[in-house]
Amino acid sequence: MKKRFVIAILIAAMLSAFTWSVSAQISGDFDGNGTVNINDVMVMLKGITDESVELPSSADMNADGSVDVTDALTLLKAVTQQGITATPVESKDKWEESIKNANNLKNNIVQRFTDSNRTAFLIENSHVSIEQSMKAGKAAATISSPSGAVYAENTFDAYMTDTNGKTYYGAMSTSNGRMNAYRMGYYFTDVHILDLMLSGDEENKIESAFDILAQNPSLGSNQTSTPRIRNGELTFNALDTYDPYVHMYGFSTPIGELPTVEITIKTDTDSLARLYVIAGSHPGYSEAQALNFSVVGDGQYHTYSIPVYKMDDFTGTLRGIRIDIGARTNQYVAVSSLKLVSKKAAFVPVMLDKTFYTYADKMHCLFRFVASGKTENIAQYGCVLRIDKDTVDKLTVCDANGTRSHIDGIDEKTAEYVGFDIKNAGVLGFIIPNRSAVSVKEEGESYVVKIYTDVTKSELVKGGECSVPFRLYTDESHSFDELARQSYIERNPLKVTAENNEDGATYIEYDATVGAYRFSLGGTDFNTAYYTAPQKHFSVTPTVTGDSEDRSIYIYTKTVAGGLECAAVLDENKNLLPIATQVSKNFAGENEEPFYYVGDKGYGETIIPLTVNKDEQKKFTVLNLYQNWGKFPLKQLSSIQFFISYYHLSVGVTETNCISPYYIEGRDGWVLPDFRGLSSELWPSQPQHYTFGRLYFLKYNQNGKVLKSEYLGSNIKSSGPVYVDIDSEYLSDDGKIKVKLSHIEMPQTDETRTYYRIRLDFLDSLSVDNARTDFSVFSADGRICNFQKLTYTDSSGAIIRETLNYTNHFTKNMALGKTAPFFALWSPIGQTQTVNLAVLIRSFDAVIGGAEYGGELSLRSEYKGGFHTVALTLDEGAVTFKKGDYIDVYAVLMPWGDYYETTDDKVIAVRNDSLISPYKIEVAVGADVTEMFLPAIAAENSKAQFTISGGRNNAAVRIDGFADYVRPTIYELVNGQWQVYDTSYYGYDGIQVLPDGNGTYSFSFAIDMADGAPRTIKVEQ
Repeated sequence: MKKRFVIAILIAAMLSAFTWSVSAQISGDFDGNGTVNINDVMVMLKGITDESVELPSSADMNADGSVDVTDALTLLKAVTQQGITATPVESKDKWEESIKNANNLKNNIVQRFTDSNRTAFLIENSHVSIEQSMKAGKAAATISSPSGAVYAENTFDAYMTDTNGKTYYGAMSTSNGRMNAYRMGYYFTDVHILDLMLSGDEENKIESAFDILAQNPSLGSNQTSTPRIRNGELTFNALDTYDPYVHMYGFSTPIGELPTVEITIKTDTDSLARLYVIAGSHPGYSEAQALNFSVVGDGQYHTYSIPVYKMDDFTGTLRGIRIDIGARTNQYVAVSSLKLVSKKAAFVPVMLDKTFYTYADKMHCLFRFVASGKTENIAQYGCVLRIDKDTVDKLTVCDANGTRSHIDGIDEKTAEYVGFDIKNAGVLGFIIPNRSAVSVKEEGESYVVKIYTDVTKSELVKGGECSVPFRLYTDESHSFDELARQSYIERNPLKVTAENNEDGATYIEYDATVGAYRFSLGGTDFNTAYYTAPQKHFSVTPTVTGDSEDRSIYIYTKTVAGGLECAAVLDENKNLLPIATQVSKNFAGENEEPFYYVGDKGYGETIIPLTVNKDEQKKFTVLNLYQNWGKFPLKQLSSIQFFISYYHLSVGVTETNCISPYYIEGRDGWVLPDFRGLSSELWPSQPQHYTFGRLYFLKYNQNGKVLKSEYLGSNIKSSGPVYVDIDSEYLSDDGKIKVKLSHIEMPQTDETRTYYRIRLDFLDSLSVDNARTDFSVFSADGRICNFQKLTYTDSSGAIIRETLNYTNHFTKNMALGKTAPFFALWSPIGQTQTVNLAVLIRSFDAVIGGAEYGGELSLRSEYKGGFHTVALTLDEGAVTFKKGDYIDVYAVLMPWGDYYETTDDKVIAVRNDSLISPYKIEVAVGADVTEMFLPAIAAENSKAQFTISGGRNNAAVRIDGFADYVRPTIYELVNGQWQVYDTSYYGYDGIQVLPDGNGTYSFSFAIDMADGAPRTIKVEQ
């Protein structure tokens, strides 16, 4: 009688359950049909009322040790609210290969400068390595295997031929190249080699020149010493780093045709310089007539050719010129020559954009020609490659007439691919899209390959462009079979459809230029996402149908909204897949590349790798995310198009940090350019905060020169949506110190706690005369202002507060002690659009001179040349590091508060929650494997139980070692009872899953540690 009454109550509850607000989080396919629905509730009820029916342990929804009415109600609520889909075994098997493939592809791209002078740039994936020279007159490239075997060297160039038969080459450019990468991440980057101009192959002789320094021009300056011209040399010192420049006026000269500015500079600091001119209709200096160029700071003269003709309206007469340079206070600058020149070998005003669309496992190229003035008489343009015939063992050509092993009679317009088997290297091939053509000819001792596009217009107007796309192919097999297969794959895209009309999702095409299947979908702006639609996830659901070939493909979604922050991918049953997603974007209207990217249109893009086997069909959903992920704001890392390569981090849509791995102003060392505090007021226009100034890592003096480091690469461990974890590596300019910077962020909303591990490993002996003044692990300055207040701990652990006096220059060193050391710089002088800085040291460990170091870190506070700098260094004078020594610092870098703060209470609070009483894990089931600041547990038999305490605000927790990617159930112990801990909003969100490297999976989620009180959590699969 009692059981019948219970069933009647449950059936009645089913009728009203649709109004309940419960997020699906339960896996309970008890009838085995692949879907969790009302029928599974009925199976549970039968099991409850009939002892002969055995239910699995997973039916114990609240984990109280028994399966009863409460468990059935819990399942009923979740099912009727929004439905649950289980993951059938066959579905998991279907995705296993894609999961493994994506995990193997992650972080397999290297893109770095090859030396501290940045004369060449390296792009490398698992198949090919391209070293592109950036030097004027020598800007060719070398193609190698990742192991170093050379396919072709000092070639791989762009060319343009005129109707008179004269050919001009990018390698002969009279200006140096410049690198920018708009998109970076797990699987894909687009490296752009810019500013190379097409020139003839004869010597670049100056045809005419106007010597500006010889005119004895009038001089003006800002934030420099008084500039002087003596014996034809202009000299000055930069006294500040905010806006130092020297300008010259009181002269004029006709510009003529094809002018460049040639400047010869000597300086003692690597710098990004900016050249301004006054010409044409412009009455004064403006950003429309300005160009950047990088200056080597080795104390030697270097000549730089700057293609000023690509500036807006560079016509009429030149009436003024200005040089902005100054990466440090008191930087010395000498200019021995400054001329406006026209060179004999110059062709037409065309600038190159050599784009390498690099995936972890393949490379597509686009050689793009952009006119900076009217260009006439074009006959042909494209890519040219010269291969030494002695290195070729055999070759292959495929066109409309079939495949053959010789180059006679190639049908250039229908050629699909050409390939060369290079001795001691492997296959070098070119896969030709339908809109390009290819020729292969013998010239002397070389095969000359030209990939070109038919000329439809023999002239380009300013801003006009033409381009040649192709796929570069290499392997080490000495067989052409895979080249032929990949050519088939490029020319025969799979059948693809897309669902989701609500978000305007559409399948566009297989983009053969970029090498990905392209979709469009809707998006939103920051304000809408933050204020009115925080839970909106824009989605597209593709179905991809395989053909006769197994394939590894890339899915590429794009929205015109520039604020895309993060993404996720679901399987056909709406289970979150453990496939990391790469997001790149561009904010419209900032015009960082006004010549090459006209109009600066916004975009948000997601890249995802998938495997599609023979005759297989894959259905999945890509989610584009902005503000929330479940019941917490998301935390993300994406890349963003800027005038230099840039990673963007945020909590929801509110920016926290940006990472510039190649620095901001040349080789200035400025790594974290947007360093935004969450405890300051939001902008009136959008949910963003102001930033602190400049932040640097390793710097030290050797023989009067400041040495920094060059970027080697990054390993992204997590880009969100629950937490961010990225490691970046650098090598010091002298090759003696390897630097590893580990950057972690959690979805915290009260402060931007930027968790850092700064690890220095000494590869060779190094002596420093005075560590307190000549060596810094980390340093910072206010960029646009100085600060009135400095707070720090002394050797005894006492908190010292100083009011800074900027009347005279000063240098002061303070040992920070060993008791939760920190320092804070705050209360800006005369500046409201900035935040404050705090650096809090969680731990410090070092081996110096081969012995464990027992000393302290030291704070250097220095005011010179109108600028205040703080630096974290060692409390030592002369010191000698030995090979094998290291310095290891765990720190919280924190922008905080507003300009009007009257106390440092916010810093003291974070000192308490991050140093004195940080997040702490006590594990009951599993093992504590915490890394850095991120609480982490290794599960035991796909189960974990732990108590977290301490800290404050939202803690991200990672649990490794689950056998399946199916969402586990999370419980919290509340008043002695286990209750479901629900982090989701839609059922699929609020959690993160990735392979953990051990053949199992890790799950991550956030826990609100508002007051640091202990919370006991259990996770089971």
